[in-house]
Amino acid sequence: MRRLISSCSPPAPRTAARALSTAYLKMYFPQVLDWFTEITSPIAGDFLDRWPTLQKVQRARPETLRKFFLQRHSCKLDNIDRRLEESRRALPATHDENSRQEKSRDLAPRLFLECVLA
Repeated sequence: MRRLISSCSPPAPRTAARALSTAYLKMYFPQVLDWFTEITSPIAGDFLDRWPTLQKVQRARPETLRKFFLQRHSCKLDNIDRRLEESRRALPATHDENSRQEKSRDLAPRLFLECVLA
């Protein structure tokens, strides 16, 4: 994990960091790339802070997710309903049960995005 984060150090080009975070999300949480038009947006970062894995999104109550989007001015109800339905039906990209890797997967999306936004 530390090796991946160090690749986002200041000398790394912003586009490389964005590509790295997108590649990471494609492997572990590809649905989020469909739910947000710009993965480096503040709302996408906030979402990944709160729900870094599909499993955590699926454990959240629909009302909690809806409230999250409305509080961040994502007010198109069709988009919100689509995200909720897709999250309910989605299958995880990986079933890795190793808790250590799970914890690093929880942190990684936001850390990569912080590199991109820096």
